[in-house]
Amino acid sequence: MYELSTTVNRWTTHPEIELVSRDRGGDYAAAARKGAPQATQTADRFHLFKNLTEVVELSLASLRAEIRKNAEKTSRQDVSAEARKAHNDQVKAFSIKTWRPARDPGFERARLTRRVQRYDRYQQVVTLHTQGFEQAEIAHRVGLSTRTIQKWLKAGAFPEARPRRKRRSLFDPYASYVLKRWRQGCKNGSQLYREIKEKGYTGTERQVYRFLIPLREQLPLVQAVEAPQTPVQDFSAHEALWLFVRHPDDLSETEQATLAAILSECETARMMYQLVHEFRQILHRREGEKLDDWLEGVRASHIRALQSFVRGIERDKAAVVAGLSLPQNNGLVEGKVNKLKLIKRMGYGRAGFLLLRQRVLHAL
Repeated sequence: MYELSTTVNRWTTHPEIELVSRDRGGDYAAAARKGAPQATQTADRFHLFKNLTEVVELSLASLRAEIRKNAEKTSRQDVSAEARKAHNDQVKAFSIKTWRPARDPGFERARLTRRVQRYDRYQQVVTLHTQGFEQAEIAHRVGLSTRTIQKWLKAGAFPEARPRRKRRSLFDPYASYVLKRWRQGCKNGSQLYREIKEKGYTGTERQVYRFLIPLREQLPLVQAVEAPQTPVQDFSAHEALWLFVRHPDDLSETEQATLAAILSECETARMMYQLVHEFRQILHRREGEKLDDWLEGVRASHIRALQSFVRGIERDKAAVVAGLSLPQNNGLVEGKVNKLKLIKRMGYGRAGFLLLRQRVLHAL
């Protein structure tokens, strides 16, 4: 703070400074008042919107349980008795929950080879135990831990490797649709790939073929009734935030459906989205004169997370109004600072100040 104060004191010799663009930090505001009291202070628009998005994300995180439960309840109500019966008949013959893509032949051969080796080692353990060797000696001879020897002998039979848990796949959200189309008679992999790609699938066509192999082989798989899928079943506050702050026209169909589901299931989220959209318009159109009406709307909403944002604006209101009205901003400076930080981090731990200086000068 000493260097900042020293630099600020020299500003007083420059009465020609008319405007200071800064972020929301209180130290910067105090320094600007001291060093250039004649200048108008304007809060940077990027930092204003960033502050708003931070409180919106926290609020969405607190609303996650309400949004998810309401969406599941709505989804269950929308499924009629006839639809549930058809769904049950469908899943009796195949398991979506355990549906895995066919393994690569080379991977399967390697798995079987490892099993043969493991089984031989198990037979060796049993033989040595029958001959009266201690467990520690058996472990030493076969290259396993004593704990593993204890578990194998206690089991009394060859312990098969536990099946790996199914990993989440890009194909999973479209599994029900593909299975439905398959039962309708569409068994062309390319056609199914094109259809789910139009719905938002971002995986490869080869991955779709691998999932279809178990269907072609008619493997008997059974599962319990699947819970209805909802657009917000994997709701994330951070991902939902970007649905709130972007223009509706920039959202894909899937994103628009997710946003609509969030807003339809939570009154608080609906009010918050409207407020964020209004603030975004004030910022982009530089309509600072509308700030007071917006602040009143936030107070009336009683959304707790947004009240702290309002209090912060009130403490720095003159600069905020200027930032929402004047064309000046920190964009160029922030870009240069970001570029400098990137250059510094690229050389972290491998370069001193002299090389950093050369790289910065070379990048200008």
